[in-house]
Order: sequence, then structure tokens, then C-alpha cells
Amino acid sequence: MLVDARHGLKENDLEIMGMLDEAAVAYRIIMTKGDKIKPTELTAVSEKTQAALKKRAAAFPDVLPTSAEKGHNIPELRAILDEYALPA
Repeated sequence: MLVDARHGLKENDLEIMGMLDEAAVAYRIIMTKGDKIKPTELTAVSEKTQAALKKRAAAFPDVLPTSAEKGHNIPELRAILDEYALPA
């Protein structure tokens, strides 16, 4: 799931997470637009989101904050996506 770091988890995100948990579909949170807020705010929203994930059965426990503009954690995101790619 892509979550805007400027807003954190919103009600509609929580609804989707609930449906995924209920269906036992694994998911992880990728924070986007991490460059649009102060580093301390990004840390705070990431920690708050990670705490919320601990209560979710199907959620991957870590949050990956990213910034496409600055390239922050983009190689890590690509590596994660490669894990899900089907073999050729």
C-alpha cells in the first residue's frame, strides 16, 4: 500500500487494511513523498504507522519511507518489488 507521508494512515487506508487482514492477504506500507516533510515528522509518522501495523495480522511489520524526487530508498523499494516478480 502506498501512503502519503504528509498525511499518514487515513480512514480509507485503515478500511483497506482491515479487508486485507480479513482476507489474509499480506501487505506492506510504502510511505511516499518523504521529502515533502521534515525528517523529524517523517520519523514520527513512520513510527506511528509501524505501531499501527503491529495490530494487523497480515501486515509486514516495517514501513519503508521513500522519495522519488530525492531517490531516497528507491533502490530498496525496487529490491522489494523484485521479490514479488514472477520468474521469467
